[in-house]
Amino acid sequence: MRKIFIILFFFVTLPLENGCKIYTKKMIQHNYTGQQAKNIAVIIDEMNRQGITNEFAQVGILSVIGKESGFIPQREKSYRNTSNARLRSLFGVRLSKLSEAELTTLKRDDIAFYDVIYGVGAKSYFKWNTGNTSPGDGWKYRGRGFNQITFKNSYKQYSKIAGVDLVMFPDKLNEIEIAAKLAVYFMLEPLKNRGVNIDQIGPDAVHLFVKANAGKTGDMQDTATYKAAKQIEKNFKII
Repeated sequence: MRKIFIILFFFVTLPLENGCKIYTKKMIQHNYTGQQAKNIAVIIDEMNRQGITNEFAQVGILSVIGKESGFIPQREKSYRNTSNARLRSLFGVRLSKLSEAELTTLKRDDIAFYDVIYGVGAKSYFKWNTGNTSPGDGWKYRGRGFNQITFKNSYKQYSKIAGVDLVMFPDKLNEIEIAAKLAVYFMLEPLKNRGVNIDQIGPDAVHLFVKANAGKTGDMQDTATYKAAKQIEKNFKII
């Protein structure tokens, strides 16, 4: 199939002493169309607003978002039709005490299943306060947006940035503008906190942002997550 490439132009404003401005032009090509292409443009605009004008960093963030959601904000799905083997691969120790029959029964109930993997049944697994303390919180605050932001306390934290009460209205996280703002912020903040200079990020950007999105600092190059993001990166070209 013949690929269609879209060229996105984005501009960096440079102030001059006389109050005028000049613009430097950079370009990213991609082969997405339709709603995906529109959403990519929104994400790039949001990255520029948040000060990310480095094209390597932009492609790195786009690659992670593409891997997480295909550039369409969405709620994390039901796992009722997922094989037990796949579920054990995804969620490991959180399902280790369940027999095959118990897991088969559990996955048919979305609310109960999410309480086991994200909610009240997973308190001992997560080493931080997720905020998912009431039955049903795991399902209610499951992954949403461009990069699958999860947990009640995350929804509470990012409500301040979104300007919307995401705890009360969690599906607002799937609105394009909010999803773009939070996805960029979510991946940018860990690097800023570690003193990473975004302007100096190079071709290893995908690895950096895969780790930022996963909340990890160690090497992830052997993970399926990183490999999937690298596949998405192939859809972009800096020119």
